[in-house]
Formats: sequence, structure tokens, C-alpha cells
Amino acid sequence: MARQRESSDLSVREGMQKALGWLARRSFSSGEIALRLRSAGAGEATVTAVLAWLGERGYVDDGRFARSYALYRKETTLLGSLRLVLDLVRRGIAAAEAREVVREVLAPEEEYARARQVAIKKLRGLPPGDDLGYRRAKLGRHLQQKGFPLPLIYQLMAEMVAEDER
Repeated sequence: MARQRESSDLSVREGMQKALGWLARRSFSSGEIALRLRSAGAGEATVTAVLAWLGERGYVDDGRFARSYALYRKETTLLGSLRLVLDLVRRGIAAAEAREVVREVLAPEEEYARARQVAIKKLRGLPPGDDLGYRRAKLGRHLQQKGFPLPLIYQLMAEMVAEDER
């Protein structure tokens, strides 16, 4: 049976090697690397030393990671600003920094256009003749799950219903 490592068994050098291996595959936030190092058996001193070493050399930059991740998700998905912020926070980016990055990357007009596109697609998928309240509820829940802000959802639902009535 393999010996399990004590929490401080992973040396700084081993931590650096592990982190460089992870970073060779894809970008990570400092929070993600810290979590992985802890899971690998690194103590807090090792985690701090490895993150400082990576930061000094420019291998880890949370601001750069957040911008890159937000741009990638913006280009490949139809998610709203709230979901993009949540995804960044889950990856270890501070909430204030995540909100600022998403604000830079996703303009309000663009978010409106994305939400409208998602809403139209969702409404096309609903069976015709369904109760209007049912359709609105389904649409609202769907847009909320996609991470669009509530005021935008209410605005879109009002516009879509008005268009539906014409």
C-alpha cells in the first residue's frame, strides 16, 4: 500500500514542478493552483512560496487569466454577465476583480443582444399555444440560468410578450 503524504510533505521544489506541469497544459488562476497544490499534499508555506515564485516570473497573473477566460467564454458561449462572474469566482478570482473584468469584456448592449438571441431560441423550442404565463416563466428561468441580470430578463420578457401579441 502506498504511503500517504503528510500535509507538509510536498517540498517547494516539487510544488514548483507540479505547478509548471499544470501551466504547460493550460492557464490557471492562483486560486486553482493553490487548491491543486493543497490536494497534492503541500502545506500553506509551500503553497505561498510556489505562488510567489510563479507570480514573480509572470507564469501566474490572475488579471490576465480572468480577461482571457472571460473573453474565451464570451466567444464560445451565450452566457450573461452574472454567470461569467460566477465562473471566474469559482476559479479563484476575487469577486470585485471578476465583476470589473466582465464589465470590460461584455458591454451592456452586447449582453442585451446575447440575451435576446437566447430568448428567441428558447421561445422557438417551446410548443406553440402554451399558456402565456407558462412561456414567460420558462423563458425567465432559462435566462436566469444562463446568468443574465433580472432587470434585463424582465425587459426582454415584456418585449417578447408584446411581440407575441402582435
